[in-house]
Amino acid sequence: MEPRIRTTTPEQNRLRSLPRRLRETTTQGGTMAEFITVAATSDVEEGAAKAFEVKGAEVAVARSGSALYAFSDICTHRHCNLSMGGEIDGTTIRCECHGSMFSMETGEVIEGPATEPIKTYGVREQDGQIQVEA
Repeated sequence: MEPRIRTTTPEQNRLRSLPRRLRETTTQGGTMAEFITVAATSDVEEGAAKAFEVKGAEVAVARSGSALYAFSDICTHRHCNLSMGGEIDGTTIRCECHGSMFSMETGEVIEGPATEPIKTYGVREQDGQIQVEA
């Protein structure tokens, strides 16, 4: 029987060189999901959304009740920032510019004038940090 040779990909080598808290990965549907630390848990207050840049995308993180949500910070109607005065009610956020309402869970439009959903992201709290799926 021949000995097994373990090989690693360049991506695995790159991830190993990062600090552990910045390279957390999990498997979802057979693909590796990378979570990036964006803030301390205390940085996102109840009933508020705060914007962060995640790999070039403007992502809002909101806290409502005991849940955290991560979604595109850009309203699909007129490109206003949802984190700037967006009204959070349960699992929805309303854009202050023209009143479009979106589900923070799924991104779907609940109420227009927007017709296109917003993108949602995986989010978690771990060791006092908020991490968003990149």
